Amino acid sequence: MSRAQGGFLLVRTAGRRVGLELAHVVEVIQIGGVHPVPSQEPSVRGVVRVNGRILLVVHLGALLEAGRCPGPPGDLAVVVMLEGRRVCLEIDDAEVVVRQPAMPVATPG
Repeated sequence: MSRAQGGFLLVRTAGRRVGLELAHVVEVIQIGGVHPVPSQEPSVRGVVRVNGRILLVVHLGALLEAGRCPGPPGDLAVVVMLEGRRVCLEIDDAEVVVRQPAMPVATPG
């Protein structure tokens, strides 16, 4: 089954599990040497060099919780393609690829 056929990469971040669409996932990488950059967005950790490219590093848990990046940077990230740009999403762990259709999520209210 190709990425185009769907599925999700389950990752752990900030104590929760999140499914990232495989269609957007480029690779899971070890990151090191994150360089801080000024940003108005508190979930931005900085930038890192990946395969000759400078990529923005965003802490996924902080982004989802609209909070600040916790403690020192981790060493694991998922490189995703968003609107034609590569971005590193810092995560705690990549768990498993799920190749089943998405289930609808009920919204409160």
